[in-house]
Amino acid sequence: MRHHKELKCAILSLALLVLGACLPLAGAVILAIEPSVLDSKYCLEAHGAVTLRLRMRLRYHNNGTRPVLTPRFYGLLGYKLFRDQDSVARNRPEGQVKFRKQQMLDTAQLDRSKPDPRFFEIVAPGASFAGNSAEVLLLVRSGSGRRSLPDGDRFLRLTIDHWPDRRAPGERLRRSWAALGLLWLDPVESSAGKINVDLKSEPRPCGGHID
Repeated sequence: MRHHKELKCAILSLALLVLGACLPLAGAVILAIEPSVLDSKYCLEAHGAVTLRLRMRLRYHNNGTRPVLTPRFYGLLGYKLFRDQDSVARNRPEGQVKFRKQQMLDTAQLDRSKPDPRFFEIVAPGASFAGNSAEVLLLVRSGSGRRSLPDGDRFLRLTIDHWPDRRAPGERLRRSWAALGLLWLDPVESSAGKINVDLKSEPRPCGGHID
């Protein structure tokens, strides 16, 4: 009887060790995103408002212990703007914008046999890759002439939606592709990338996107 209890305890301990190896540590950032400015321009909008349009490069890094299948069809859920590094560390933004989740793709139509490399990147543990860019529009001056942003450096943190579709198809694909890695379905908040606001720049009428 005693040996039977010891065997059960050993099996339970082994199961807990295996489970612990599969789960991320609390607070650990498995999929990290580092944004940097690719292009920027000051645009004259309707009613005299001035905006700063930024195209941000998103660089991904897998800090986990297993491959991550990262969707390339992601959207912007919002951003936070910080005055300085201390505000970043304290997570005290001076401005914050949130966007509504939008469906970008019917993922139920994807091939379940394997990830299509046009839509997914398999990121090995410790590896990085450059993802698609994200476009951000910041209001610099309102139509009434009121400044929304002062001159100088700021820090911008983005929230990226990695599954802009219904959750159920994603869960099915996650199970189908589990042997290849973890299909990432959750939003990720990036690190804070530095930007610069220069109110001396002359705005001009702009089209729908950054060139």
